[in-house]
Amino acid sequence: MKKVLDNSCRVFYNTCIENEKREMIMYQPMTYDFSNKDETLVYYYNINTDTFHTKIEWLDQNELIDRIIVDADATAQEIDEIFEAIYPHYNTDLNALLESLNKEVA
Repeated sequence: MKKVLDNSCRVFYNTCIENEKREMIMYQPMTYDFSNKDETLVYYYNINTDTFHTKIEWLDQNELIDRIIVDADATAQEIDEIFEAIYPHYNTDLNALLESLNKEVA
């Protein structure tokens, strides 16, 4: 496996043995640490599929999975606020957004 840094994106060239072609995977997973204490909870979140994953899947790095670290005693509301701060565009009401775009075009 050959590792090349290009425009602050990690690009990995992985040789496929079956078909002897080179496969390029581009991603830049992030780690967000919002913890203030020693006891923490860690979430592994795939932004493409809007799903949570395991640490093993995050370590495998075959998908864009971000790691979010929060205090172990953080409430659900506090964690929601953290996710909203990191991913504000995922909390958009798509129907309302499409309607506003259609009004702007018309």
